[in-house]
Amino acid sequence: MSEFILKCTDCVSCFSQVAAGMAYIERMNYIHRDLRSANILVGNGLICKIADFGLARLIEDNEYTARQGYFTYQP
Repeated sequence: MSEFILKCTDCVSCFSQVAAGMAYIERMNYIHRDLRSANILVGNGLICKIADFGLARLIEDNEYTARQGYFTYQP
């Protein structure tokens, strides 16, 4: 197994992408409810994507309801 070490700036970039993705989800009136490292997909160029919306809830008029769907967010 090869060792992969991230630079501090790479970590900050990943954290920023996740924060931006969560802000986008909030603007769309959704609550993810299961954000954890296992639900962050990391692709080429350290592009991070939030995954697993199985527990997501839609907020409507200060109440939230279950909805199934997919989001696409590109920073």
